[in-house]
Amino acid sequence: YGRIHRAGGWPTVAAGPTLRKGDEGPRVDTLKRRLRITGDGPVDMLMPAAGYDDHVEAAVKNFQQRHGLRADGFVGKHTLAELNVPVEERINRLKLNMERWRWFPDNLGDPHLMVNIPAFELSVMEADPRIDRMRTIVGRKKRQTPIMSGTMTYLEFNPYWNIPQKIARKDILPKVIRNPEYLTRQGIKVFDNWDDQAPELNPEAIAWDNLSEHYFPYRLRQDPSGFNALGRVKFMFPNHYSIYIHDTPGKSLFNRQGRSFSSGCVRVEAPMALAQYLLTRQGWNHERLQTVVARGQRQTVVLDDPIPVHLVYFTAWVDEAGRVN
Repeated sequence: YGRIHRAGGWPTVAAGPTLRKGDEGPRVDTLKRRLRITGDGPVDMLMPAAGYDDHVEAAVKNFQQRHGLRADGFVGKHTLAELNVPVEERINRLKLNMERWRWFPDNLGDPHLMVNIPAFELSVMEADPRIDRMRTIVGRKKRQTPIMSGTMTYLEFNPYWNIPQKIARKDILPKVIRNPEYLTRQGIKVFDNWDDQAPELNPEAIAWDNLSEHYFPYRLRQDPSGFNALGRVKFMFPNHYSIYIHDTPGKSLFNRQGRSFSSGCVRVEAPMALAQYLLTRQGWNHERLQTVVARGQRQTVVLDDPIPVHLVYFTAWVDEAGRVN
């Protein structure tokens, strides 16, 4: 990128309608030069007679993959904006992320789990190479997932969800006021306080309209079920943020481009694959996992070999193919 900068950077692709395969003209010619400078396409892609052909489409998809965009081969407004980011800004981004890496220990643990928050991705790392990756959902802007490291020590199948007070006050209470049957439909029970021995209350006997974001003395708990917000398994690495990794019934959100929808915890797309990886050395197979889940009862499994977990914030990195992302 320094060499690209010294050579004058890359051209700006002019604004206009979405570019796609079959198009021709000055904007396509500029696009081809732009993609060739960063190595997203072959040299023969520059042949002007070819226009927006298969080579250009493949180069666009490669660029989109490297920049966290949907790899559809169309140059719409989002792809155009990324193409036209100046090389100086890319260099600054690289320097910033190199500085972030410098503050990490040389040894992150072997094996270890790494969640890259802005990439919405969890990686399973073993002896440095990545052996698996899966999409994640992370905290939204007002409830961000923190940057932190911890050690995963146990899993919990069919977990209860003791709903945090902040979520109960701000998210759940308005829904209950609008619809008194909300708690019953969601399998949420109400307890008098946060003591383990607190008595369960009848939600119909509570004057919900008298409660507010500033006054909510009750504890809410969602029982294990197919629509439990934590899904069928959660992965615990105790920390003072009360953050953990867990399953989710909202699978469709994993198909979104940006996946910042949670209240801080990390939802993982393939929780059973992750559980299988963590418990294989303890003699667990796929059938045993399915049996425990189907039982529907909460079960805690302590890991014989606790594993380091790192929640990181990298917006530039090099992948296994040597490509800058």
